[in-house]
Amino acid sequence: MIKWKVEFIMNFSPQLKSEIAGLWKSEPFGSPFVSPSFLELMFNRIVAKGERVVFSKGYDNTGKLVGLWPMRVDRQKRMRFLQYCFCDYSTPLYDFRIAIEDLADGLFCLIRTVEPSSMVLDTVPDWGFTLQAVTRGLERTGYKVNAFPCASAPVLRGRLGPEGIGKLKKQLCRHRSLKNYTNRLKREKGFFFEVDPGTRGIDAWADQFCAAHLERWKSTLTPSKYHSKQAREDFKDVLHAWAEDNLLIRFSIFVLGRRITFAAGLKSGNTIVYFHTARRPVYNKLGTGNITIRLIGLWMIENGYDSMDFGQGDEGYKYYFANESRELWRIYASKSCFSSSYLRGGIEEYIRRKENRVRTWERVKKSMLMIKRFFQV
Repeated sequence: MIKWKVEFIMNFSPQLKSEIAGLWKSEPFGSPFVSPSFLELMFNRIVAKGERVVFSKGYDNTGKLVGLWPMRVDRQKRMRFLQYCFCDYSTPLYDFRIAIEDLADGLFCLIRTVEPSSMVLDTVPDWGFTLQAVTRGLERTGYKVNAFPCASAPVLRGRLGPEGIGKLKKQLCRHRSLKNYTNRLKREKGFFFEVDPGTRGIDAWADQFCAAHLERWKSTLTPSKYHSKQAREDFKDVLHAWAEDNLLIRFSIFVLGRRITFAAGLKSGNTIVYFHTARRPVYNKLGTGNITIRLIGLWMIENGYDSMDFGQGDEGYKYYFANESRELWRIYASKSCFSSSYLRGGIEEYIRRKENRVRTWERVKKSMLMIKRFFQV
């Protein structure tokens, strides 16, 4: 029997962080997007924005925390997941032994206590318990719901052991040209593939990452967001949070004494999440981005990981390596079918039923992003 307690969090105390850390160790996926230091960072950012943070915490018969729904509520009483940025997948935190129905109870108790005017739950994965728990919890509330797949999450999935490793290597090396390009780059003076799981030098690495990102995108229609000092500081903060939880691995290729590619990788159980990447616009014909992914994949296999998760988004380069794709869902819920949130969900669901509508919608969103970035620069 799980007992759920709903409370607004005013202080992310060391005791609370320790309690969350204990639960996170039992989390089935070891997700970096619900790690204790990451949630603490999200809490601090949300409070600074003037929004409230509310947790639904589930305890077993021994008083141990076994489930946690971390949410935020804005001034209009709209409720979302606490993880509002640097997050590919939005989920609660739960012990691997908890039942889906128990997790759904936690969401139901949360909604019954807070009574939000509406909810928007973004990037909900179709694996694990989250999607089913959200669906069942909302069914009990009587809220009007629009739910639909909103993005893809490509993954290179394999398994360890001689046969599994062989198949993974075959997937990573199936493009002969990429193997040749890798060998050509390795012959460049000072070539070195750097793998750094430590905590030292993060700020300097992040500065170089942002500089490369700026250089790579400066002559395009979508300039880098790292023109903003705040964006650069935010990136450093989240890297430090994941490093504190021993999740961050920084990958880079050195040539001629400087880094030319950068990838922030995150540990998630037996998976490496290929989270954020940048590269300098040099050796473009060799495809340094794909070379970096290949080298990460080979390192991954040698170090006991059997999958590489490319996160949300269906960019073509991901399918150069991925061998399967999973779905992420967006869920709109509201007390009334006449609420703006529910209507927005209905419009988006209508758009996503047809591929040509989606393409038009994506072009509009891309144009809006370009305009926003232009004025930021």
